[in-house]
Amino acid sequence: MKVGASMTITRMSVRKAIAVGHGCSEAAVKDYLVSAALHMTDEVRYYIEVLGLHPDATFGGKPTALCYAVLKPHFTLMTYVIEKGADINHFDRMGMTPLHYAALGGCEHCLAFLVSRGAGLNTANRRGDTPLALAACKPHLADGCEFLRRCGAALDAAEPARSSFH
Repeated sequence: MKVGASMTITRMSVRKAIAVGHGCSEAAVKDYLVSAALHMTDEVRYYIEVLGLHPDATFGGKPTALCYAVLKPHFTLMTYVIEKGADINHFDRMGMTPLHYAALGGCEHCLAFLVSRGAGLNTANRRGDTPLALAACKPHLADGCEFLRRCGAALDAAEPARSSFH
């Protein structure tokens, strides 16, 4: 892959190179992410199964298909990309993981699925916000907040997690 003179090699550009290096152009990766954001499951399957795109393919630090699947909750798409190898703890340039996006999406089923697969409950994004802290800022996400609290999530990444199982 050619890297333009004005482009600095960063971890994000390396991820881009990996996605493009698997035989898919940046345009294909963009189309894949748009398909995921629009919940076009058949198109996402095409990019993964026919073109061989990795489920975590992204560029420029954008969220992954999994993040888009949980932000505007689409349980089928979420489970599909996880089954195909999506990393449930992958983070974008803002330090946001799929659990951060699921907390903002407010779908308790998505939250439960990610937590059951080992998603980091108290991972802080670049601003220092945990998934619970993001959800707590939105009154309409009270159910998701309560679920995360029951799982032992903390509002602050420095705060020790408390589990309802102790």
